[in-house]
Amino acid sequence: MHAFVQLDRDIPIRAAGEGEELEFLFRHFYRVKGPSLIATGKRWLPPTDLFETQEALVVIMDIAGIDRKEVSVKIEGSTLTIRGLRRELTKYPKRHYHLMEMDFGPFERRFHLPRIVDVDKIEANYSDGLLEVIMPKRSQKPSSLNADGGENHHV
Repeated sequence: MHAFVQLDRDIPIRAAGEGEELEFLFRHFYRVKGPSLIATGKRWLPPTDLFETQEALVVIMDIAGIDRKEVSVKIEGSTLTIRGLRRELTKYPKRHYHLMEMDFGPFERRFHLPRIVDVDKIEANYSDGLLEVIMPKRSQKPSSLNADGGENHHV
């Protein structure tokens, strides 16, 4: 038999032996929510994948519900910076949350770009709630030194 923890809103949360539900409670139910994230300067981090193919490095970020005008992708030196803002839904102004897992407010992610990335060819696409940043690799031409110390480039 499991014990129940009653919240002041009469939502029963089963307390597991390992405290999983209590951890969920503190992470999701009592966290700072909504517009107060903007006021306190706290940021959330959208789920992000960063992977490499033979031709490019790719960042895919889940930013569903964010207007593309609220997203900025910039290259500054060797740093890729992605910033954005997810605004709280205003469709239901008088609501009483029983569960809130969606994050709102500003976010920022920075990625150091290795020298292999051709920064002049980076592309960003936003479709179906996913931001995709494709960072092509520079072509790697083998080089060798000639007898007088200069470089010979093979094509």
